[in-house]
Amino acid sequence: MIIYGLSDTGLIRKQNQDSYYYSTNVNGESFAIVCDGIGGGNAGDVASQLAKDSLAKSFIEKPVLKSDQKNREWILDAINKANDEVFTQSTKSKELKGMGTTLAGVLFTADATFIFHCGDSRVYAIYEDLISLTEDHNFAADLVSAGEITASEASLHPRGGMLTKALGIWNEVEPTINKIKESYKALLVCSDGLHGFVSSSIIKNILEQNWSIEEKVKELIKASENAGGFDNVTVIIAEKEGY
Repeated sequence: MIIYGLSDTGLIRKQNQDSYYYSTNVNGESFAIVCDGIGGGNAGDVASQLAKDSLAKSFIEKPVLKSDQKNREWILDAINKANDEVFTQSTKSKELKGMGTTLAGVLFTADATFIFHCGDSRVYAIYEDLISLTEDHNFAADLVSAGEITASEASLHPRGGMLTKALGIWNEVEPTINKIKESYKALLVCSDGLHGFVSSSIIKNILEQNWSIEEKVKELIKASENAGGFDNVTVIIAEKEGY
């Protein structure tokens, strides 16, 4: 597995509140995460950094686990530790009160791939086509799931983007964790600075080009800037050898 990622402030924001991490541990397992901070002042930046650091530490210390269930439990435990870290720090300072962060990521074990997320950062895959493997945890998605509005109406809802799940906002968190089919060619983990402004067709076109993984990441960030660069944007691509 080849993994590469970058983050960019964009053209409008003065501060980058996204954080990201990818690595391979001594057991040959790989891990990639994107966190998009929320909160006023520097709080979003602090939240995403705290969550990233906590999850990175958990991954470095991760033992080899022989079952899907054990790996799922490890992911949940690592996310809970990150949530506790952000929530605890938010209670210690008035400036940090209410801070939080989204999370999206992938764990590659020897024989399985797991994805997980909280909030509206996403994981995409190229199988025969580009598909989003995650469903945003926000008010609009909940209304669509409940049949109260259509998917086309969701983007117009005045409170549609309000997150219903994130790390650090509440003392408990319920991430979505799934094992995915191994037949993917490439995976993309990104903040909403990409998918919120760049169409799926453009994302797919870039991912399918015969370019290096570094070039693809840079082109996706450039696409976000070409769309206005209104938000911080973070992109991690993981490709199978020979894709």
